[in-house]
Amino acid sequence: MIHSESFKIRFSEIGVDEKIQKYQYCNFFQEAAGRFCYNNQVSGFHLKKLGLGWVIAGYTIEFSEKQPTWNDTITVDTWANSNNGIITTRDFLANDDKGKLLAKASSAWAIIDLKTRKAVSSKTGTKNEWLIDKFNFEKNRPGKIIFPEKLEKLPSYTSKWRPGLISLDINKHVNNVNYISIAMGAIKDELTKNKYLQKFKINYKKEVVFGDLIFIQVYNSEDTFYQKFIRESDQACVATTLLEYREKTK
Repeated sequence: MIHSESFKIRFSEIGVDEKIQKYQYCNFFQEAAGRFCYNNQVSGFHLKKLGLGWVIAGYTIEFSEKQPTWNDTITVDTWANSNNGIITTRDFLANDDKGKLLAKASSAWAIIDLKTRKAVSSKTGTKNEWLIDKFNFEKNRPGKIIFPEKLEKLPSYTSKWRPGLISLDINKHVNNVNYISIAMGAIKDELTKNKYLQKFKINYKKEVVFGDLIFIQVYNSEDTFYQKFIRESDQACVATTLLEYREKTK
């Protein structure tokens, strides 16, 4: 079952280059997926009444070079692709008003018990008749990010992040899009001059809550950046990311 929803880009969603800030796609994806789930009584609001909640395990997103600007309209198509009993994969396409591809993504979701914070059967939130294999996204499925052995043992540089209450969602932990905006913002501009972000991948490993201090370790390998989000209190790695840049053609 495919859900389609259109969004008009707001001024607050564009960056210094007057184009959409790419993490904003994940807000659109979350909104479209959330509305589909709400219309089918399996949203976070519905699950919360059962003591359950949706959490995301990972994203893989690819971006086209040409991106929209303020007041442009984009349309997001989303559908559940598979369910193995614990993980549900959900795919997304974002197109402009002429049908040209702007971004495509695949995500992996689980349902947790809000008291134990442990995963339970995801069949509660995904019916088999909703599953669609619309496109061959197999190469873009979220999966473990492997750091190359050739990377230096020490990061190229490190930044800090302490999420506030504004970063939390209804599950009382940091919303997935906040990680993505922080990860993209942690890349130094001078390292990506005349390049554009073509691929972004993230693995969510542990919950981050209000007050946690996170160190973002950035490892640079030519046009590819790897990141580790390390929590100060227990030195746990709460997320890893991969960002791939390409030379601009224009």
